[in-house]
Amino acid sequence: MKKFHATITGLEPNTEYAFRVCAFNLQGDGERTPPKKMMTGGMPPSPPRPQSVTMLSDDPPLRARIDWQPPEITYNQPINAYTVYYRPIDSFGSGYEKLEVPGTQTYAELTKLFMGKEYEILVSAGNDDGWSSNATEKLTTSIGVPDGEPLNVRYDISAGQNEKRKFFKEWHLFTKQ
Repeated sequence: MKKFHATITGLEPNTEYAFRVCAFNLQGDGERTPPKKMMTGGMPPSPPRPQSVTMLSDDPPLRARIDWQPPEITYNQPINAYTVYYRPIDSFGSGYEKLEVPGTQTYAELTKLFMGKEYEILVSAGNDDGWSSNATEKLTTSIGVPDGEPLNVRYDISAGQNEKRKFFKEWHLFTKQ
């Protein structure tokens, strides 16, 4: 049976290969063809690798910084840019804040943060062939310190069973947001 094609597997994306063909029979190998060079198609990189999320300020306006390592696998292509999306986890349906940073920068500063919230942070890397899947980090901002004394304090003292006294205290705290 004559076979005039071959399937080559295990090739790496965005890599140049040279192929040569020769015929052989019982008499031995024939002459080889000149090399035919081919470039395999590229692929998006693997996700970046988050390293740390650090609060830059604990007082309003709150700011944080996320640092990451470049993707482990880039398929021989430079990273053109990183995209960072973030939002409070409990804000279903609302959009993400979006930041784009150059491919040479491996950090971003998050702004417009609120006190006492847990945030989801997504980071992806992009090259000429597309965007990686997201790497995910979380950040919880501090609740903060009240700005002053409690307001509207109310006390209720009542006698209960066996003359035990029950004490109830209520107040409202106000913090800056």
